[in-house]
Amino acid sequence: IGTNWGLTKTYPLCRIVPLDQPIFPISRIEENRLEAETMSNLNCAVIVLISVGILGASVVNCPAQESEIIWLEAESFQTTGGWVNDPQFVDIMGSPYLLANGVDEPVEDAVTRINVDTDGEYQLWVRCKDWLPTHSPGRFEIRIDGKKSATIFGLSDDDQWKWVDGGRFELDSGEVEIRLHDLTGWWGRCDAVILS
Repeated sequence: IGTNWGLTKTYPLCRIVPLDQPIFPISRIEENRLEAETMSNLNCAVIVLISVGILGASVVNCPAQESEIIWLEAESFQTTGGWVNDPQFVDIMGSPYLLANGVDEPVEDAVTRINVDTDGEYQLWVRCKDWLPTHSPGRFEIRIDGKKSATIFGLSDDDQWKWVDGGRFELDSGEVEIRLHDLTGWWGRCDAVILS
């Protein structure tokens, strides 16, 4: 690999970047690291450690997972419905997110379908933001194969992007439909959905 490569961890995945290139955005990487440390269900399958030309490369195996980890960026949903792709926090988050832009009328669901390889119980995590915590106008649900999440998203004590526990879902292997279901029409914000 050479001496000009380093490792930057983003949880639950790892990536290798050249040391002489900027890591964009650093704030997103650090934020993901801190958030992932609090999410005990997300463990990486393999960590790659690379020293800067001194020790070479080595691989450390983490414990095997009982279920797979499914990471979905909201802006990559197959159909965004009435949700729009909003890039206003790219400098902070490293990617755009979906915004329910209905102005007092709930928007049409954003929908995607995924293939689940392993039957089992999956923990739902959603990265979202309550943009006005005094009123929480941007509320939404996640629906997985028609079942509503135990949590209403967009309700928080502060206006920070955060991972929110959405409860557990029993999933069979095969195709599964995931929906972002807007409840208010007032700019709900969803960045990512994880099933682990």
